[in-house]
Amino acid sequence: MIDEVNAKKSDLTTIRQQSKMWVENVIHNIKHFENTRPVNYLKDKFRDLPALILCAGPSLKDDLPFIKQNQDKFLIIAVNKITEFLLKNEIVPDFVIASDAWKLNITLDFSNPAYKNINFIFLF
Repeated sequence: MIDEVNAKKSDLTTIRQQSKMWVENVIHNIKHFENTRPVNYLKDKFRDLPALILCAGPSLKDDLPFIKQNQDKFLIIAVNKITEFLLKNEIVPDFVIASDAWKLNITLDFSNPAYKNINFIFLF
């Protein structure tokens, strides 16, 4: 029970410390997300696909041909920092995750039409 109380205290501390930044991030980035869908839109859409999680690293370049050739066989989840790199290599992720969502336009080019086919998950 004490562990649960301490965990909740930690959660509240995080909320207090981060809430202002989260609100600022939402206000700053909302203009990029005119077309949003409810979460249930994705229900069962990727049910039978194994997930491939991609992040920045030296081995990613070596795996690009395999990923590109088989991208329809995976649910591709990428971190925001490599999205442009993937798109330049003709790989469109199904999901992009950003935990550092302040000024997303620095890492993401929202003018790219490919972004309309990507689902975004942001930790504001």
